[in-house]
Amino acid sequence: AGDELAPVWLPGEMDDIIEGFSSLDFIGEPNTLSETHYPWPTIDEVSSDTVNDEACCAIPSAAEKPFLSGPVLAPPGASLIRNRRSAQAYDGETTITLNTLLTILDKTLPRAGTAPFDTLTGETSINLLLFVHRVEGLECGLYFYIRNDDDLADLKAATRKEFSWEKVGSEPLYLLAKGDVRGESKFMSATRISPPTAPFLWR
Repeated sequence: AGDELAPVWLPGEMDDIIEGFSSLDFIGEPNTLSETHYPWPTIDEVSSDTVNDEACCAIPSAAEKPFLSGPVLAPPGASLIRNRRSAQAYDGETTITLNTLLTILDKTLPRAGTAPFDTLTGETSINLLLFVHRVEGLECGLYFYIRNDDDLADLKAATRKEFSWEKVGSEPLYLLAKGDVRGESKFMSATRISPPTAPFLWR
């Protein structure tokens, strides 16, 4: 499966962590937990199933598609993940442009050697459902941003027949239905943002 996350370490970090244990003072003697080895077959299964097979775990790419905003200079994925933040409150008035939205979405397409995809393997399996509220040049409504073209036909078949699936320009952004979807986005956010105040929300 793609889009999985796992602990990541910067070069040299693991060595520093292991070396740090050597300076700790241990008190007492550990108890014997059992007289014989207790088998945990699940651990062996997980170990076997997660062997890095280069043939099936090639780093995905967006067909070497250039970024809409030009070259992107970013720290490694490990640093981005550790320093991420969550915005939970907006003024409910500020808008963004369609170009800004497409630039943000474009950076979610997997590209080899680009954070955070330098920490992942396999085909991407997550596409983005967007609740658009205040994007200049884009009507309010429900949209899908397709990150894996192979999923498009299955998504169309699995969703409501009344969805229009109108493509927005040349990017893989599709309008499903026009209208005020702030109520739906609030429900999908488990009322964490009340009322929905961001220009758009993805799920």
